Amino acid sequence: LQHQQLHKRESSIATELSDIDLTQIEDTLAEFVLRETELAQNEQLQNRSVQENSEALLQKRGEEETLRSKLEEDRGELDAVRARLAAMETLQQAALANDDGTVAEWLNQNHLDDSQRLAQRLKVDEPWQQAVEAVLGDFLQAVSVDKLDKLLGRLPDASVLLYSDDALKYTEDSVPGYLLAHVDNAGPAADMLAKVRTAKNLDSAMRVRSQLATGESVITPDGIWISRTWVRVSRRDEETGGVLRRETDMRELESKIRSAEQSLKQTAEHRDHITTEIATFEQASKQLHESRAMAGKAHGVAAAELASIRNELEKSRQRSLALGQDTQTIEADIDGVAKGMVDASQRLIESTQELEVLGSKEAALKAEQAELQSELESNRKLSDDKREQFQAMV
Repeated sequence: LQHQQLHKRESSIATELSDIDLTQIEDTLAEFVLRETELAQNEQLQNRSVQENSEALLQKRGEEETLRSKLEEDRGELDAVRARLAAMETLQQAALANDDGTVAEWLNQNHLDDSQRLAQRLKVDEPWQQAVEAVLGDFLQAVSVDKLDKLLGRLPDASVLLYSDDALKYTEDSVPGYLLAHVDNAGPAADMLAKVRTAKNLDSAMRVRSQLATGESVITPDGIWISRTWVRVSRRDEETGGVLRRETDMRELESKIRSAEQSLKQTAEHRDHITTEIATFEQASKQLHESRAMAGKAHGVAAAELASIRNELEKSRQRSLALGQDTQTIEADIDGVAKGMVDASQRLIESTQELEVLGSKEAALKAEQAELQSELESNRKLSDDKREQFQAMV
């Protein structure tokens, strides 16, 4: 019975062991390890993407703030330059305007009030502006006209200066050492400037004076104008400056304003581009955070499943090991029972042989017993007979 029970238990353990497929569990584990690794790498990639996008967004916001500050600063500077130019234009208009109401009305009637003045076309090198002003004087206020001949029949009854490039050809050569060499676009003023020599200071002017030809003169940068027979000194207001100096400054300011406006436009376009990039990064940030959350969730589920499979594999290994140990124990018990059965069988054989010997002895003993019993009965009968004889004798 015990032997049957052990074999039944051994069969049950073998069935349970066959149901435990460690290879399949290990294969499943390998698949889940690969999947968990891929999902972990994807989560790390999403984290890096979020970090990189956040850093780029922060950088772009910093760039936008820098550009915003620069725009405010540049606009302030541009407004200041424009204000300065407006003030200079007011001074220039006042300097070039004709105070005679009759002339002003005539210019307006002939649509010449906005026409270019001679001073506005001249480009004079540093530091000869004051010298040119001294030589040209009121001629700087001369008004440019398209057709001078058409106006000659209806000139105003007042002093006015007019010039026309269409009617005259200016062929004066720009000779070094003369004032014309320091003036570009001299136009009708060329013949006047071509006869004025230049000297860097009064001492040089005095040396040149002795060399002057008829009709020539010499002038210094600070406006000391000398001929062979006269001297004229022109001093300008240090605060407001001269017409030509102011015209040069105005051109520089206009150029500076154009450059500043172009720079502002480029900066504003750059800021708008950065703003667009920020919006793109912000939208990407939202999407990347959602993707990272999904990747983290998927990785978490895979990690939990992987841990469950590892736990299942460990339990299966432990159970398989325990069943193996139980099998060894049962096999040992079965061997012991078998050995006991062999011993018992041997003892049974020996006992049977002994019983057979004892059976033979029993038969002999029974025969001897019967013989002895018979002998006993004979002796008893004999004894009884003798007793009766004795009693009879008595």
